[in-house]
Amino acid sequence: MDNKNNVQVDPFINWAHTFGRIFSLIIVVYMFAMPTIYCAINNCFPSFKEVLTGALPLVSLFWPIAFSEAISYPPILGSSSYLSFITGNVMNLKLPCAINAQKLTNATPNTPEGDAVALLANSISSITTMAIIVLGMFLMIPLQPVLQSPAVQTATKYMLPAMFGCLMLGFIMTNKEGTWIKNKLLIPLPAAIISLILYFTWSRASMYQGVIVILSIVLCIAVARVLWSKGIVKVVKGPNGDPVE
Repeated sequence: MDNKNNVQVDPFINWAHTFGRIFSLIIVVYMFAMPTIYCAINNCFPSFKEVLTGALPLVSLFWPIAFSEAISYPPILGSSSYLSFITGNVMNLKLPCAINAQKLTNATPNTPEGDAVALLANSISSITTMAIIVLGMFLMIPLQPVLQSPAVQTATKYMLPAMFGCLMLGFIMTNKEGTWIKNKLLIPLPAAIISLILYFTWSRASMYQGVIVILSIVLCIAVARVLWSKGIVKVVKGPNGDPVE
């Protein structure tokens, strides 16, 4: 038998994905088990109609967002995707942590090194988040006047824009010491322009942001393929953009 086409998976990635799937399954079972046990003890099972009525609006709103995250974040998060999606706050916490850690360590996403760095960063992030939540439970009442102050309320409105501004700045800036992608900013440009037009001209665009993200990903892939085939977008090296042999 010809073994030339066999894919050799890095042992660390293989181990991380194996345990990630096992514990993800355990967590999913746990999430369904807790309300089921509670309803069984208190004999308060809702009817199927009530569950469907409450779930359908939420599912129709969030499933496109969840689907778009599931196909767009794993190339960066790697095997830490299991931990990230289980603990939550992927877009506003786990993804920035992984990207920042990979930049600080010069690790490339979608490589064994980048995978390990993202997993360590999100593991520490998850532990820190849980520690802060526990601490917040004890300090919620004493800190309530501070948290409700106008200055803090104003600052919290700018947290996400500031965070994504930093991520965008990191994407725009290019480290030309090693290999880098020339004209990479042309890839998301059409999707960004179309998305902005939709948000400014269509009042219900925010309700379909998950669908817009999915379509933007497809458009970016198509644009990247066309620009790559035309030689406009290419991998180069060094400050002079020399071709990679």
